[in-house]
Amino acid sequence: MILPHCSMCNYQFKWKELLFMMGMKRCPKCGETQYVTAKKRRQAAWCGPVIVTLMFVLQTLFSLTMQSLVVVGLVLIIVGVTVSPFMYEFTEKEEPLF
Repeated sequence: MILPHCSMCNYQFKWKELLFMMGMKRCPKCGETQYVTAKKRRQAAWCGPVIVTLMFVLQTLFSLTMQSLVVVGLVLIIVGVTVSPFMYEFTEKEEPLF
């Protein structure tokens, strides 16, 4: 997996710089504001419903207890937050979602 680059100066962002980013990020090298592309925002919008559906399927298939579901949910959230910086793609202009 590769971390995203600045669309202006091609600076490769560090994982730590993107960990809890929301919507836009200023490039530390050139200072330009970088926006997450509309395509990647649409893809990210599916994460929540997919996680909830996965938890219902796991509960149905394996008859998990509520405590087990909470643990599975927390693990899925931690994995999602950890991997999310690798899923970003930047552009110099904010794109409309639709």
